Amino acid sequence: MIACLSISYFASTVERRDDAALARAPLVVGGQNWEPRPLFGYSREAALKGIMPGMSLRQAHVLSPDSHFVPSTLPKYLGAAGEIVDILTDFTHLVEPHNLWQPDKSQSFVTTTARALPAQYYLDLETLPEREAAPLVQEIGRTVRKQTRFSPAVGLAANRFTAQVAATVCRPDRLRPVAPDDERAFLAGQPVAFLPLDKEMARRLRLLGIRTMGQFAALSRAAVQEQFGTEALTLYRLARGEAEAQPRPQAPEPQLQLTRQFEPALTDRLTLQAVMERMASELAGELWRRHRAAGALTLWLEDEQGAREERQVLRQPAATAGQLSQHLYALLAQLPLRGPVTALSVSAGELAPRTAQQLSLFTSVTTRQVERLLPTIMARYKTVRFYRPRLSDSAHPLPERRFQLQPL
Repeated sequence: MIACLSISYFASTVERRDDAALARAPLVVGGQNWEPRPLFGYSREAALKGIMPGMSLRQAHVLSPDSHFVPSTLPKYLGAAGEIVDILTDFTHLVEPHNLWQPDKSQSFVTTTARALPAQYYLDLETLPEREAAPLVQEIGRTVRKQTRFSPAVGLAANRFTAQVAATVCRPDRLRPVAPDDERAFLAGQPVAFLPLDKEMARRLRLLGIRTMGQFAALSRAAVQEQFGTEALTLYRLARGEAEAQPRPQAPEPQLQLTRQFEPALTDRLTLQAVMERMASELAGELWRRHRAAGALTLWLEDEQGAREERQVLRQPAATAGQLSQHLYALLAQLPLRGPVTALSVSAGELAPRTAQQLSLFTSVTTRQVERLLPTIMARYKTVRFYRPRLSDSAHPLPERRFQLQPL
């Protein structure tokens, strides 16, 4: 069985969790109402006013002038999404996040599911039967609600697409199970817009009067292929409730992140660099505590014109404050300041074990001085054994055979 946990309007939900006063009016996330750039997210109340993904903040203000507009803070949303992944991995390692709340300009289609900009998580419960999977998924939902104060809607089915549709039509804090034998009947009454249709195929389906997945599934396979091409057969199988690829196990990438909010905003580049140096020092301290080194760094900053970020995969993992500062300076150089900076975030990813180095005990001490120091060291560390290397065969091919250790 596959479970899908869905938290609709995720960005606005995170904002309202952190500020209860935002629940009083429709909410639009992404900036101020006079800005021409695309919005980042919105609440359910704003969606009822006709606001959709891809609209500009100005358009959203025209459709919903009583909405409250707030800037977007990507690190906060990523952190909240990570909280949920951490909880779900306590139940199963077969977890696949699907961050539909992040605007994706590469897609030429917007499904009914994506219009709610949800955070969705697929859990592969493998061969667990429905009667046992349902109470387990209910417990997972309760745990997520208790620890994060989010209200997930949960769908449960034998395949991923059906579970996603069930979670989308389900109310928050509810479970919608679909028995394996009832999947096609359940999907038949759902709008065909749940399928990831491109604009041309959606237009042609409207012209043909096909509004539901049941009507689409009633067509013959040959007719679908002839009318829409071979690519449409994948959508045809989804509408018929036929199984598709299961969620891939995806372990969350270990990451360290520091964020600073500035009130008032920073206008001086030197002050910004000083803040970055302090953050690099804190990051280095945490890396040292975990005995890790950063394989990639991400610098995210937000100014009055919006948020931007730059990411760099390091040739050599970095762990010291000096190394991290140099890389952050290089990333900052790629983000020219367009105005006062209101927020700054530094993330260290692709963490790897830090390479151990043998420190030299005697850097500038002569052999005679070592002989004088040894009795003091041996007296201090009485339970430790001390050995002296003695050359035995300098030409031996194995290094460990070239000398012998003699106890002192």
